[in-house]
Amino acid sequence: RCDNSTGEKICLPNWYGVNCSKYCKEKDENSGNYRCDNSTGEKICLPNWYGVNCIKYCKEKDDNSGNYRCDNSTGEKICLPNWYGVNCSKYCKEKDDNSGNYRCDNSTGEKICLPNWYGVNCIKYCKEKDDNSGNYRCENSTGEKICLPNWYGVNCSKYCKEKDENSGNYRCENSTGEKICLPNWYGVNCSQYCKKKDDNSGHYKCDD
Repeated sequence: RCDNSTGEKICLPNWYGVNCSKYCKEKDENSGNYRCDNSTGEKICLPNWYGVNCIKYCKEKDDNSGNYRCDNSTGEKICLPNWYGVNCSKYCKEKDDNSGNYRCDNSTGEKICLPNWYGVNCIKYCKEKDDNSGNYRCENSTGEKICLPNWYGVNCSKYCKEKDENSGNYRCENSTGEKICLPNWYGVNCSQYCKKKDDNSGHYKCDD
């Protein structure tokens, strides 16, 4: 309508702009949470509401329930530095020192051990070997050395393969890999057979 004195246009309710051609009706409900700019009629989201119709709720947090700010346009949560997860409540700070050797998963914030590091905080170092200095692989969770077949000892550098034939008759001690002769076999390679006797066929014992 027109002002009676000046003839200036006076927009009807909920209409805005130079020619009152912009419609906007304030809302604070499921379909929108905004007020209208007095001049242009543009939607102005109410506090903590975002998006085209201001239907995305986001309230910045930095406490036990979450650690994030809100994207100015969409209202999506943007985790603060070193916080991860749906509500940015998982803390993880990348490390490569005595207290840990890991990076953080971009989505979950779970620790991902750097190569050759294992354990809860990735502080157990293990690099697989198959040479003169050791013959082992690394356990996926703990990083403990697991000797390759027929290798024993602290660094899995002691070779022993069980035998029961002409060249030897022994098993291997589980920890050290030392040869343990089978019953009645003696010598360095357990290749000397001897069974003590005390009968008509002989009277002797065997030298250990």
